[in-house]
Amino acid sequence: MRIVHVLAGRQAWNGIAVLAKGFAHAQEALGHSVRLVRFSPGAIAAADLVQVHGSWTWPVWAGVLLAVLFRKKLIVTPSGSYDPVRLAYHAWKKRLAAPVDRWCLRRADLVQATSAAEVAWIRAFEPRVKHIAVVPPGQDLPPLPSALPVPSATVRAQKRLLYLGRRHPLKGLDLLEEAARGLPLELDIQSAVFGAEKEAHFAACDALCLPSLSENFGLVVAEALARGKPVVVTDATPWEGVEAHRCGWCARGFAAPETPRPARVESLRRALAAFCETPRTACAAMGARGRVWICRDFAWARAARKLLRALAQTTSPEGQKMV
Repeated sequence: MRIVHVLAGRQAWNGIAVLAKGFAHAQEALGHSVRLVRFSPGAIAAADLVQVHGSWTWPVWAGVLLAVLFRKKLIVTPSGSYDPVRLAYHAWKKRLAAPVDRWCLRRADLVQATSAAEVAWIRAFEPRVKHIAVVPPGQDLPPLPSALPVPSATVRAQKRLLYLGRRHPLKGLDLLEEAARGLPLELDIQSAVFGAEKEAHFAACDALCLPSLSENFGLVVAEALARGKPVVVTDATPWEGVEAHRCGWCARGFAAPETPRPARVESLRRALAAFCETPRTACAAMGARGRVWICRDFAWARAARKLLRALAQTTSPEGQKMV
């Protein structure tokens, strides 16, 4: 099958781009012919399947329109675009563009959500979507950071906690900085690192923290667990399972919009304190369990097969109700 992925942008560190490239490489490994484009009428015309990533931008709208005009199978992957918290930012612009985005969602043969929470966001934004499938992205399994060279300066008494993401109100970085005050830990805050530099930060940390107020997936959590690092997350991410899998700590009260800021800070502080009190050997064991979890449930080949199987089911009687 000939598959074309349409992206609004192709930055290497952008979560949408990482997801699109991951699915493309996995589909290629399954024997399909795959291309990634920003805007290419010729590529879309020659495709059997078009998968459009993102929202609110003209390459996304054009990709959907061309797929409809050329009568191609169409998957739309919003990647959290309809999270109510995100919709509140630049709300007036999104209200103007909303009819176009709703039209795109209705025209899709399948809309891919990366978590159960995102299904609800999509349905609330456009109830007339035909089919939605929950298909989290996969994750590559790189060498364990312990097998990588770590600078001697990282051998220290205090544990190091890595934050890797944008400086955006949605990400909760200000809450992390406040909650960490006075605790015996060192914060390593990074916004746009990738490649060898990114691996060095993973290798030097004892755990990763994603203190978000809302996440459709939180790819960086999967990246940390794949590298054998435990994580500190909030219940506003789809990673509460880190507690059940004994590979991290979860701060509660973030998912409820009415939770006051001081309560969120205190909840996150308790999770950080638990991390600080956990011996490094126990942290390493937690990270190892997390890597096993990622290897078992978040393989790219599994994610690619699940997505294509979900698309195939949309044309069968059994697939009439995807969610």
